[in-house]
Amino acid sequence: MFRKIVAGDFIRNAGMVMIGTIVAQVLPLLFYPIFTRLYSPADFGTFAIVSMIATPLAIVASGSYEQAFLLVRSGMGTVNLFLFIMQRSAIVLLPALLVFVALRVPIAAALDNPALRSLLICVPLISFGQIIYNCTSEWLVREKAFRGLAINRIWQSSSLSLSKLAFGVAGGIGGGLVLGEVLGRLFYIGHSYRRVWRGRLSWSRAADGTVAIQRRMAAMGRRYRSFPRLMVPDQLVNTIGGSIHVLAIGYAFGPTELGYVSLLFSALYLPVTIVSSSLKDVFRQQASINYVRDGTCRPLYAKLVLPVALLGFAGFGLLYVISPWLFVFVFGPEWAKAGEYSRILVPMFFFNFVAMSLGGVLVIAEQMAVSLRWQVVSLVLGGAALVVGIVAFNTVTGTLWLFTIARSFSYVHYMVLSYRYAKRPTDDQGAVRRRPSKGIL
Repeated sequence: MFRKIVAGDFIRNAGMVMIGTIVAQVLPLLFYPIFTRLYSPADFGTFAIVSMIATPLAIVASGSYEQAFLLVRSGMGTVNLFLFIMQRSAIVLLPALLVFVALRVPIAAALDNPALRSLLICVPLISFGQIIYNCTSEWLVREKAFRGLAINRIWQSSSLSLSKLAFGVAGGIGGGLVLGEVLGRLFYIGHSYRRVWRGRLSWSRAADGTVAIQRRMAAMGRRYRSFPRLMVPDQLVNTIGGSIHVLAIGYAFGPTELGYVSLLFSALYLPVTIVSSSLKDVFRQQASINYVRDGTCRPLYAKLVLPVALLGFAGFGLLYVISPWLFVFVFGPEWAKAGEYSRILVPMFFFNFVAMSLGGVLVIAEQMAVSLRWQVVSLVLGGAALVVGIVAFNTVTGTLWLFTIARSFSYVHYMVLSYRYAKRPTDDQGAVRRRPSKGIL
């Protein structure tokens, strides 16, 4: 029988993570008006290209194995899984570094960006930093270390912001945003190793010899081999879907309009990330317990969806009213058009907020194939909306409206899927089918 979650614990844990996320997300926003005065639009364009390459490379390198931390039952198992991810990442990122060194000139020429000749070698370092952050965050969620999770997010955000500020203030350094990203990631890696992984890795070495550790690492890779097979395509499609509007609008309407759209996407993702990621981390932890114990987390999902929707409606309703003024106040009068465009995208971000605040059910239910199919459908709908908008309307506003409608439908579809798979299938007598034990390490 489903045991009701203690509301006080959920609110307290979500609030703790939310505070850390607010600080972590507001820091870059506070620095953004300074960065726009320290760096040129070309610097932001170069940084966007490097980031677009680094993110999918990190997904391929880690194999999305960090998503399995919630499913591992023992502390030793999590350490072995972490070591396996590090080994796999090194096998992918080191050859990638050699490829970027060899091909940096033709890639820079193809993208008409000479700065990439010297900055492409930073891509694997940024990818590695992203992998360490993802592993640490997932481990903290598994351990219910929500205070540590909040501190973890603040550490990364402050490291990245201050490093970029330092390069900007120094002046005359090409690619300061990219180099600041690398330096900030290195600072974070040091913090994460010192506070989270050093003691556990020492414990693992003391408990097992090198051969035993390697054997356990390989076992963890085999146990969760479905993650790279299904989660990697899922996340790659998601990454492409997250940047498809940048490619389409930049190609059709030029760099100025792209600048407006890129900035407003970054700004509107702020409230989504602040609140939804905090709720999602706490929801996933409790939902995974309910699903394993009771065979369902559907009552928990149903209990929380209305309060989350009301919270999102209030927040995005206010944002719709004040966004034109807000963009001018924060970024200057030249960004007024971005504020106007933001109103078009508010409905899409509302549905994104509700769907992703209660996300993760498909992973908990090990329905990665369903998640991948949803990602593909969402990408196709979004891409089709952009193409139709560009061809039929040939205006940014018309294109954004169609894109908003398509993506809103996709997020509603995701909520339906989450609710459907929140309950494990039953046999003919109505008994919940239990997953067989597979010898969790």
